[in-house]
Amino acid sequence: MRSDSTDSLLGKGESGLPAVEIEKMLERIREIPPMPESIVHLMEISNSNKYFTREFSAIIESDPSLTASILKVANSAYAAQNREITSVKEAVTILGKNMVVSTAIRSFSGKFFDRKLAGYGGGGQSLWKHSFATAIAASEVAGCGKAIDTETSFTAGILHDVGKVLISEHMSGHEEVLSRKLDESTVNDYLALERSILGTDHCEVGALLAENWKLPEALVESIRCHHHPSLAERPGRDIVSAVHLGDILAMEIGVSTGSDCMCYRMDRTVIDILQISENDMEKLRDRVKSKYQRRLAMYSWG
Repeated sequence: MRSDSTDSLLGKGESGLPAVEIEKMLERIREIPPMPESIVHLMEISNSNKYFTREFSAIIESDPSLTASILKVANSAYAAQNREITSVKEAVTILGKNMVVSTAIRSFSGKFFDRKLAGYGGGGQSLWKHSFATAIAASEVAGCGKAIDTETSFTAGILHDVGKVLISEHMSGHEEVLSRKLDESTVNDYLALERSILGTDHCEVGALLAENWKLPEALVESIRCHHHPSLAERPGRDIVSAVHLGDILAMEIGVSTGSDCMCYRMDRTVIDILQISENDMEKLRDRVKSKYQRRLAMYSWG
């Protein structure tokens, strides 16, 4: 049985990609391995009030590959000290929930996030770097004005653009059309541009992938609505708004996925929803840039 999202995506094929191509895209989504239960469990705990270091550590220790990734990043973060981190519990304490979750996600889907986004003109790792910057920004936004869950905002930021990997190859080859439509302003923003060519967009496709990964609904909703937070269900609208603004901030500090940088319309209502002032925005840009650069240095890009 197809979900409502699948029916919606297939229905859009009439105005963009042929229905058979949309079906191929859906088949690719189904073929992508599900996210390991250990990582989903880490996200669920991180996004709840039931976080305990020992439980976090126990989940990580049950997965040898994840253990190795967490220890590697922790030792990178602690490189200035003349001591090696060998305990998962200590690694979790050093890194904190957000860095543990982002490392866990990258340990599972690093090759997925590191692909070149040919259809966006983005190089390898451009998606991961933008997603990481958005996650940091969304978390900072969530902690700035209205009280919003910073951990869920961070995780949602990491995952918000996953749909780009799946539609990038279909955007490739349309560079002249893309450039002309942008120059002529015949579309409102890059999301409308995707729909005009493909009949769908990276938000819809990303939400389908998130559903296939059996991610929490709050994360699925953030992926689906991060460019249009007003469409999100009210209980989760604050998180989606934080991701929306975090995405903009990431692009403003120069961390994007390519040709779509600053080609999206900002929903100004999020400023009121999040209770953030223009003065807050200036401070947020500086904090996000500084924190992004420090945390990015913990990862090895070899």
